[in-house]
Amino acid sequence: MSSNAKLAQYPKYSDKWFLDLYFRYGSVEEAIASHDEHLPISPANYHRLVAKSGLIKSAGRHVSLPETLHFFKEKALAPGLPLEKLYRNMHPSFQTSLVTLHRIYEHIERETVRRWGVALVITQSDRSGVLMGTEVGGNTRYKKPGDLSIPMGFRKEDENPRHSIIRLLQQEVSTPLAISGQLIDGSRLVHQLVPNSPRPFMYLDIVDVRVSVYKLHIDSSLSQFFGSYKLTDHHFVSQEALIKKSKELRPGISEIISEYENGSGRYVMTPAVCMADINQELLAYVRSNA
Repeated sequence: MSSNAKLAQYPKYSDKWFLDLYFRYGSVEEAIASHDEHLPISPANYHRLVAKSGLIKSAGRHVSLPETLHFFKEKALAPGLPLEKLYRNMHPSFQTSLVTLHRIYEHIERETVRRWGVALVITQSDRSGVLMGTEVGGNTRYKKPGDLSIPMGFRKEDENPRHSIIRLLQQEVSTPLAISGQLIDGSRLVHQLVPNSPRPFMYLDIVDVRVSVYKLHIDSSLSQFFGSYKLTDHHFVSQEALIKKSKELRPGISEIISEYENGSGRYVMTPAVCMADINQELLAYVRSNA
């Protein structure tokens, strides 16, 4: 799980060890279930430790976003292939159920939004390049390395945007800084990085998710602390290089970067709502066969 530097190792059963385990598995319940040995902490105390440490918990029990996008990326490449046949070709560790995938496809056909997400376009102070990472997968059971991506994940529909952004920074940009207490709400670093009233510069509708996209600027000196269990190998990539890597990008990233570059992520009263290419491709197929 290395990024620019290896994630820190903590003394076993220390508070930081438990927090690192939480990030590794994504929830208190998964962290406890991951160990055959009895952990010297109760679920209630584990939850209290996470809350006391300023970590913002995941936005409910969602299906894996990387899995879902991977599946429908394959579906867009072969739109006439039945979902059942494509599902049988997925990696054995694929966790999202066929019933869920059918439900998501119905929402794509109806152009309805069922869930909400957040994404971050992070640049250095001189705006030279966008922070990208290699997607690990939605959970510890789906280990197949994925596409290049900006930090992107789920959020609650009515959640404070600051909390959505901080969660993403903790889970996908720098887990070590989160565990050390430097990347929590109220910290000096978060005050520098996250506006009090952040506003998205665009919305992206991808599969059945509406993603609010925000821009952040970060000091290059923080790059030595980048590292997480969801995105690895963090690095800044120029627009020219991203164009060349278009086939390696997670679905939706090209659309986000294009909108950012066209408007430089400037503040707008009414952010644009864009539809991801995979949605458009699937809709075009559905309509042509209606």
